[in-house]
Amino acid sequence: MATNWDSLPDDVHDRIFNKLEFKDLFRCKTVSKVWKNHIESDDFYRCRGASCPQEGSFAAINYNIKHNTSQCFAYDLHSNSWRLMLPFLNILIPDAHPNFHMYSITGHRSLICAEVSKLPNEAVLVVFNPMTGKKRVLPPLLYPRKPVLIHILVNSATKSYTVVVAGSSSATQVHLSKKVEVFRSTTSKWTEASDIPRPLIKFNKHQRGVCVNGVLHVIARLDGNGNNGVIAFDVENGKWLEDMACVIPFSHNSYRLQLVECDEKVHLYTLTMRQGLFVHSIDVLECANVNGRASTWHWRNVVRVRNHNPRGWRLCANEKLCVSFGDGKLCLFNMMGGEGVVYDTQDGRQVSVLAAPPNNEKGEQLFTSIREPFSLQPCFDIDPMA
Repeated sequence: MATNWDSLPDDVHDRIFNKLEFKDLFRCKTVSKVWKNHIESDDFYRCRGASCPQEGSFAAINYNIKHNTSQCFAYDLHSNSWRLMLPFLNILIPDAHPNFHMYSITGHRSLICAEVSKLPNEAVLVVFNPMTGKKRVLPPLLYPRKPVLIHILVNSATKSYTVVVAGSSSATQVHLSKKVEVFRSTTSKWTEASDIPRPLIKFNKHQRGVCVNGVLHVIARLDGNGNNGVIAFDVENGKWLEDMACVIPFSHNSYRLQLVECDEKVHLYTLTMRQGLFVHSIDVLECANVNGRASTWHWRNVVRVRNHNPRGWRLCANEKLCVSFGDGKLCLFNMMGGEGVVYDTQDGRQVSVLAAPPNNEKGEQLFTSIREPFSLQPCFDIDPMA
């Protein structure tokens, strides 16, 4: 059989392998070294990328541990089904469990970025392509610390990526709480950006932020009175856009504040409690004139849903997330149960219900320090890690 396979030309090998799903490709790599070398060749990556620009569009990504193996489930918007993604966690973080809660994982397009250090005041950042298996440990930060903001931005056209980190998780490192650093794969080094502008106090929590049109939006504590707002960072120029800041007027009574992108717009998910009911709200950040002052930025509500609280507000607040779910849609997702409700952001209608993954596929739920969702569109061809 090996002789028959070896007698076939490479283009026939490509056509055969191209018929397989990405999970089957990874299984084939374990069959023989010849197959592994062929599948991992640049020629096959280009061939695969031409026939399959995306291996899926994964949303509602969540992690669990089953039979002592960490795994990642996500909903594929292409096939409209739950899919078990590659066990990239074992490659990226070999001893993920029980230290998983210490790590921060985020992603964009084809790449994942994770902070995997176990030390309290030191970061180890790794960028990883789950399709090709290539990973890169980034150089140490200019200011050693555990950042509370980690964001990765992939440019498919230039096959490059940018990582933005800011703040510090340590209460004893107050002088580092305003520090911002930017890593660019084109230069392979960190550069110091503008500090968080005064009088802003600090970032609200561990978060990844939302980047729209080159501007990274994050939630920050604006003053000593507990007022929160969204501030904006120009990634290309490494500076804060103070005229784009916008107060969140209803943040005082919110148990959860989370930014999410939909249709290249910044949306804010909030969870509050009123008269014994949970109120889930989604608002979109708008401005009549993109060159306007701060007062022109405002929030417009697009979804508001009320429901009962059978389990206690703390449990519910820690379980609920808002995830991007395709064109013009956002999903209120329950991380513990795996189910969700999908809404149209244009008119606020409920358009569908997301069923949970099969029970036999679930394991013990794992949480990272960044409890904010991201989506992935993994691919072989456009690989910024090359």
